This record gives sequence, C-alpha cells and structure tokens, in this order.
Amino acid sequence: MSHIESRKLIVGLIIFVISLGVRLIYVNTTVIDTPIRADAAKYYTLANNLLNHGVYSSNKGSELTPETAITPGYPLFIASLMSIHPDNPRVSYLLILNVQAVLGAITVLIMYIIGLLFLPAWAAIAAGLLAALSPHLIVMCGYVLTETLFTFLFTLAIYIVMRACTNNMPALFLVFGLLSGCAALVRPALVLFPFFVAIGFLITPQLSKAGRKAASFIIPGFLVIWLPWAYWEYQAAADVAPKYSSMAASLALGIYPDLIYKNPQLRGFPYAEDPTYTEMSKNVWNALGVLKHRAGEEPAKYLYWYLLGKPYTYWSWDTIVGQGGPFIFPVISSMYHRNKIAFASLQLSRAMHPFLLLAAGFSCIYILIKYISGKNISENIFVITLIASTLLYFTAVHTVLAPLPRYAVPVYPMLYLLAMFGIWKAGVLLHTQYSKGNTIHES
Repeated sequence: MSHIESRKLIVGLIIFVISLGVRLIYVNTTVIDTPIRADAAKYYTLANNLLNHGVYSSNKGSELTPETAITPGYPLFIASLMSIHPDNPRVSYLLILNVQAVLGAITVLIMYIIGLLFLPAWAAIAAGLLAALSPHLIVMCGYVLTETLFTFLFTLAIYIVMRACTNNMPALFLVFGLLSGCAALVRPALVLFPFFVAIGFLITPQLSKAGRKAASFIIPGFLVIWLPWAYWEYQAAADVAPKYSSMAASLALGIYPDLIYKNPQLRGFPYAEDPTYTEMSKNVWNALGVLKHRAGEEPAKYLYWYLLGKPYTYWSWDTIVGQGGPFIFPVISSMYHRNKIAFASLQLSRAMHPFLLLAAGFSCIYILIKYISGKNISENIFVITLIASTLLYFTAVHTVLAPLPRYAVPVYPMLYLLAMFGIWKAGVLLHTQYSKGNTIHES
C-alpha cells in the first residue's frame, strides 16, 4: 500500500469514528416525546406480530389480517433485533437505535470511498465530513423509521454498481440488483431505479459491452428479491379487500399545492380537512380522477406546483410533516438543544443547504452536457452520471408522489458528493479562465 493510499485509509477511519461518535451520542442522550408513534408504531406492530404470532399484520388484537400497504424490509430488520431481547422492549428499542447509528456511520464511510473514485482527496474528505455531521442523517438514526436502513442499503448499492462498472465485474451487477431489491423492500420508491440503471448501461454506446452484462445481471438480481413480496401481496390482497394503498396515499398527498387543502395552518396535513382523501388513499385511479378534476379547474396553479413547487418542497431543509429542521417526532432534549457547538452545526447546515443544492445543480448540468456530447464517455464520467441520476430519479418520483423533505434525506450523501464535484469543477473552470486572461494580457 502506497503512502497516499495509507493516508486516505487513515482519513476514512477518522471520518468513520467522527460519524459513529456523534451518532452514538445522539441516540443515547436524546429524549423523544412518545418515540413509537405514527409510522414507527406501524413498524413496531408489524415486527411484534411477526415475532409473537408469525403473521405480517399491522392490526392489534386477536384478528390479524395480512398487511399489504407496507413493504416488509424495515419491519423484518427491527424484528430481527427485537428477537435478541424479546422480553425487554426498552433494551430492544435502544439496540435498534444503536445499530442504526453504526449503519449511519458505515454509510458515511462508503460515501467517502465513492468520492475517492472521482473526486480529488480534499473534495472527498469535505463530502465525508458534511455527511458525518449532517443533522438530518444524525437525527434519523434516533427514530424507528426507514431512513437510516434505506440510506445504508442504497449507498452500498451505488458503490457496488460503480465498482462493477470500473472493474468490469458482472457478478457485482448481480449484487447491485440484490441490494436494490432489499432497499426497495424498505422503501418502494426505489422500485424502478435498477431498471433505469440497466437502461443507462444499454443506451451508452461506449459502454455497450458492459451495458449488456449489466442489464443481464441487474434485473434478475432485483426480481429475485422483489417478486416474492409482489406475489405475496397479490395473494393477500385477493383475500383481504385493501383499505389503504401507500402508493395511492402518497400520490393523493402530493395533489395538494403547497400541501394545503384550504387551511394554511394545516400545511402538510391536508387530509385532516379534505373528506375525499380517504377514497383517494384507497386507489390510485381515485387519486388521479381527483387530480384531473382539480387541475382542470386551476391549471396554472397545478402546473406550477408540479413543475417547480414540488421539487422545491422536496429539497427544503426543514421538514414539513414534522417538528421543523431535521426533526420528525417531537424531541424534548438532544445535543442540538443542549450543546452550543452542536446547535451551531445545525444552523451552519441550514445556511449551507441552498449553496450545496446550487453546486449539485451545476454538477448535473455539467454532467448532462458531457454525457450528451458523448465524445469521451469513460467509466469515470458514467460513474458521475450515475450519481447525478440518483438525485434526478428521486426528484422525479416525488414530483409525482408526495414531496416531503424527509424523503430526500436518504439522497443527502449523493447530494454532498455532487456538490463537492460542482465546487471542484467550478474552481477548475474559473482557474482556466483566469489563466487564459492572464496569458492574453501578458501577450
């Protein structure tokens, strides 16, 4: 191992230790008002019913009907941890949070390694530190919610497919498909992503050979994981009339411009006053019918909402259906409330967020120009394009569905990488222009 590689390894370990330290401190010192509520309560009930009754159901009581609205990835994850101390809920709860803290720290390390594939060392380090100290990524470790596990699986999948691309290893494409399937079972918004990746390989002429290999391994790997759930869901739905569809509910929530029905004070909770929401949340076609009717009455308002309002809302720093900032459920006390340095990092994150988005946006434009020109699309350029596509993919998905800022958090590691890429490339372009100007002046 060279001296440079040794230094990169040491820096990576330092970033990992920082990430792990702040996350362990946060999850073990934070006091949350009723932490098992809303979505967390559903996941907990599903896990409990699996452990105690062997039934995948979110019902409480003796009548347990199969659950079809919630994919089983996260409930299975917490059920496996709860099985270690089945008679001690408090210990199980703390175990879940601490395991999530470890996964969060590993995610940061993986992201740093991804950065080293296409960024100068200083930019990869900066991106790693942004993720290590990101209040959103830290806070999510302290909730019994899907974000931390999904971010870990998704980031690991991106790293695997990048290695597969740069090293021309077809077996890793299969691993990417399997990981994508696992991640989709945690959060089904990812379900189309492996197909887009496979298509991306196929339509890139310079990578056509690798593309054929990728496409032939990615999709089967994904389907091996996803199809058993899809089949079980289909069978269960045939026996139990669905009262709720997560897809329809998310689509319905996204229909409301600025997430408001009539009362601005209920922003983020329009279903609290709209009597049609219940029917919309049962069926996608019901939701689309309401959207068609309302958009027909106010076309300009809905056009603006879907083209600009939704992406802006999705990438907002403050949560909407939550307590503001990075907090979802009410936090009574945390390091951000007690410690001045932690609070300052929170405020710095808020101030930096718009600039990071602009830098990432510049990166997307730069990469798009490079990709469309198609002159020299190396594996390196394709890798960067893949990272940019993750931001575009999730933005597009949540422009159709509910654009809650919470759903953008798992993409923050990719956001930080793209932002640092944009800052690096902007610096190179400015330096080149400055050098040309000096050369002309001197001549």
